[in-house]
Amino acid sequence: MTQISPILTENYGPQDWLSIAKTKSQSLYKVRESALAWWARANGFQDPELLFSLIKSREQDPYQAAKNMVDMLTQQRAKTTAATYRSAIQTFYKFADIPFKEELFNLKVPVPINEPSVDPEALEPEEIRALLGVLDRTWQLLVLFLVNTGWRISEPFKLQMEDLDLDAVPGMAHLRALDEEGEPTNKTRKKLWGFLSSETVKLLRELTVGFEPTDSLFPDSNADKAYYHIMKGFRELGLTKRYGYLNKFTVHLHTFRTTNLALVKGWGFDPDYAEALAGHAVGVKVSYQNVKKMAGEWLLKVEPNMRFLG
Repeated sequence: MTQISPILTENYGPQDWLSIAKTKSQSLYKVRESALAWWARANGFQDPELLFSLIKSREQDPYQAAKNMVDMLTQQRAKTTAATYRSAIQTFYKFADIPFKEELFNLKVPVPINEPSVDPEALEPEEIRALLGVLDRTWQLLVLFLVNTGWRISEPFKLQMEDLDLDAVPGMAHLRALDEEGEPTNKTRKKLWGFLSSETVKLLRELTVGFEPTDSLFPDSNADKAYYHIMKGFRELGLTKRYGYLNKFTVHLHTFRTTNLALVKGWGFDPDYAEALAGHAVGVKVSYQNVKKMAGEWLLKVEPNMRFLG
């Protein structure tokens, strides 16, 4: 499957297929880019351009190629992700004039059924420590950041060093509502604030020596890479289980969000403050003044317990 057909000529040579689906929305562009990568991988290719060429030359079945991707995503990720990427590939087929019929596409590549599944389980402190023990330092920092803040997995990758205040006690992270291109940085479309424990700040300082203010906090990394490495750690520890109609993992990267809320509330931190910092709408306005009050309570009740590194 990875062999290039001799029928491929300059007429079917590689093209920049993302260029035909350009959009002003950076988030939508990233979805399309990721969908292409999974589509190629599910069919034995590293480069989606070769797969497009084979389909255009009618050497590859467009329906089976899309179904292979949906099946792989359903097994390795979730049905919701599979459905999103399925739609993106269908859009590419239209843009690229791939010979296919929409009725047949819907018949041969059905949308995965999105039925209720279980909520992610919260991790116990000893499980967090065990996970950190099998990860390298970059992913240790990400896990600590997520457990400290309760943010969604995509949000730390949008931070630059100038968004952090490591001299504050506790350390602070601030994510703007919109990026430089006017795209939302998070699901709520509002500013996010997060507190960082002293051990997280210490590791962060060690890993960002020489970084400039505009440098990314996690350069050369993204949510997909994080998912691969951290899920590998979960599997190594035997913490991964699948459950429910969606066949979802009950322990995954969103688990850190659940874990943060369970831990900080259990340590006596104000529940409304905890929900607001995690980005949930609870009626508490996360203004700079409120952040100062939250920081004081977080320092008193949460900081002494946020200890996971040996």
